[in-house]
Amino acid sequence: MKSGEHALLHVGWELGYGREGSFSFPNVPPMADLLYEVELIGFDEAKEGKARSDMTVEERIQAADRRKMEGNSYFKEEKLPEAMQQYEMAIAYMGDDFMFQLFGKYRDMALAVKNPCHLNMAACLLKLKRDEEAVGQCSIRPGK
Repeated sequence: MKSGEHALLHVGWELGYGREGSFSFPNVPPMADLLYEVELIGFDEAKEGKARSDMTVEERIQAADRRKMEGNSYFKEEKLPEAMQQYEMAIAYMGDDFMFQLFGKYRDMALAVKNPCHLNMAACLLKLKRDEEAVGQCSIRPGK
């Protein structure tokens, strides 16, 4: 894929939530196939010098914070799509698998980057008159 391209990913139930499904969030019925629509927002390894999986916790949080700050600069310049891309990439550093492993000061540090990115995304979406999506960004529970 190239940056900006979209793809549909099909995940069979065996590799998704399995025979039992999930009755917490997200609620997925038993033996449900999953369909994800994804957009490649960019490649990050070249910018940061190494893959996220090879970064320490501190490096990931710092990389996410740099993305957030870049997003803020774009936002001030009214370059909203560019700002949103940076916020999305910052949030990607703080994915569920990563957040699940954190506790104490590292979790607090990560949330101090991740949560403002969701709110900044909402601000961009409001300026773009995409109100429902903005509400969605504001509805993400802290710590998730």
